[in-house]
Amino acid sequence: MEMHCSVCRQPYKDDDMVLLDEYNTVIHQSCYGLETQIQDLGTFHQVINKYDFFKQLRKKNEKKQLTLNLDEQTITNMQKYAKLHNVSVDDLVTALFIEHAQAPMETVGRIQKEQGNLDELDEFGKKLNKYLDEAAANEEDEKMAEVLNQLNKVHISKLEVLTDLYKVYEENKKAQYFGH
Repeated sequence: MEMHCSVCRQPYKDDDMVLLDEYNTVIHQSCYGLETQIQDLGTFHQVINKYDFFKQLRKKNEKKQLTLNLDEQTITNMQKYAKLHNVSVDDLVTALFIEHAQAPMETVGRIQKEQGNLDELDEFGKKLNKYLDEAAANEEDEKMAEVLNQLNKVHISKLEVLTDLYKVYEENKKAQYFGH
């Protein structure tokens, strides 16, 4: 869990200018409204590293290093992509992991917890396969039929795609149930 400003609710970045008030509350300097006395000023990184009572927070936010054995071309491509999109390679790898592994597994875990099994997710996947098979079989345009087949065979089987589509299905079920 990230620490965030109690006024604007935005998570802090290490270089955000913050203040520490008399109650040891960290607030963005731009959000401060003169309600309390200022104890300290600095970047978020400076303030949380200065005081012992932020020790637990420092441990949570501590970053670990991971070494990846990648070929030169992959590294070059990652660096170019990151530069083009104005992100660090670390942020790129983190975002890819979250999108393609962590988020889908969290969805599966939530479904398992709520339903006690994954039967509904499995049924959803089978129903989607059936619909795409039927659509491909009934498609007059052969090229479009091949696109539907590829979608069915390759993409729907990816957990991040299936769980993302399942969430849409769940939201629509809830909206229908509540009359929206």
